Formats: sequence, structure tokens, C-alpha cells
Amino acid sequence: MREIIGKCQACHKDVFCENGFFEGEQLDGKLYCVICAEKALEGYTSEKNE
Repeated sequence: MREIIGKCQACHKDVFCENGFFEGEQLDGKLYCVICAEKALEGYTSEKNE
């Protein structure tokens, strides 16, 4: 079963829950697809390391 959870805040693609597995991330209360979440986390970690 595949359900739309919402839209990615960065690229506006649909984010799904498929067979009970959430295919995205929630960062700072915002919904992101996996690709955009990885990009956001990379920026967050490099900011913390500086």
C-alpha cells in the first residue's frame, strides 16, 4: 500500500509512506524527500563543523 504523506518543502515532489515505511524525512518540523533531506543534512553538518 502506498499513501501520499505530503509534499517536499524543497522540490515539491510527493513524499510517500509505502508498506509502512516513510520515504522521506522530517527536519525542523518540515517534510522533505530523501534526496532533499540528505542535501539539507549535509549543509547542516558542514555549518556545525565550521
